[in-house]
Amino acid sequence: RWYLYSKLSFHPARSIIIMLLCAVTIMLERCVTYSMARKQSLKFSGSPALYEALLDNSLGQAMRICAEYDRSHRARVVSAGLQAWQPARGAETLSVERSRRAMQNAAERQIEEFKRGLWMLKAIVWTAPLVALFGSLLNMVDAFEMWARWGVNTILIEYYLMEELQVVFFGLTVAIPAFWIHRFLQARVERLAADMEDSSWMVMDYCLKWQIEQASIASSSETIKIEDDNLKAEGFKPQALWLYAR
Repeated sequence: RWYLYSKLSFHPARSIIIMLLCAVTIMLERCVTYSMARKQSLKFSGSPALYEALLDNSLGQAMRICAEYDRSHRARVVSAGLQAWQPARGAETLSVERSRRAMQNAAERQIEEFKRGLWMLKAIVWTAPLVALFGSLLNMVDAFEMWARWGVNTILIEYYLMEELQVVFFGLTVAIPAFWIHRFLQARVERLAADMEDSSWMVMDYCLKWQIEQASIASSSETIKIEDDNLKAEGFKPQALWLYAR
């Protein structure tokens, strides 16, 4: 049976089986990658050492903590933002924008890494039914050619039709689960992207708070200096206050 079928027709089931194995491999590999990134990100977000380092303005310690979670997408975005913020801390007008762009670029690179392999799942969704249909059409042409050459053989025609319908059904059973797997993984990527956006806002809040603190300190120093200059201009002497107290 299979000898006759392989001799007279093209068999698309082999290609569909390869697509099925590729889809299962991509699904397992992506699920493991997403789970590891999620677990490390939860540990990174719940680490009190990171917040203590940021409160103490110890950026070096904060970046070392980020390096410990090398598989965390949150840690990579935070590390990129802090690395861009540290050299530009003296230039307050440019540091926040520089940090924001660095985190945006890091998030985009991470999203592209998370999407790796999803294009193949999408291709399997579209090509598996087409390959099955293409092979079925070729084999039906062979069947009708045999009918024209050797006369009507209902048993062989029924056999061919049954085989081709099975191949089409097999192609659809591969394409439909691949479609839902692709949608599931795409939703996981979107949730991971939302996590990175939350982390970037945390770094932005830290940068803005630091700038506000530095601005308030500079404003206080400037106010004290102006008041001191005014007192000196009025001829006030500090010793006079001491004599009056006696």
